[in-house]
Amino acid sequence: MKPGFIHGKAYRNQPLSKSSKESNSFKSANRRLVEHNFGYIENSMGGPDLPYIGMARNAAGVGLSDLA
Repeated sequence: MKPGFIHGKAYRNQPLSKSSKESNSFKSANRRLVEHNFGYIENSMGGPDLPYIGMARNAAGVGLSDLA
């Protein structure tokens, strides 16, 4: 299993084990919660296009749009 929230991948003639499949399912459920919120902000609330370069500036842009 890979560290963090990166999905495991099956390769030719090496299918995923049952524990890897369960781990991927858990990761997908958590990712869904985050991605749906970002999609809602971008699509229905006219969220920012984030023309900034860098994580700190993007985080500030998202924070300001959340406040508004």
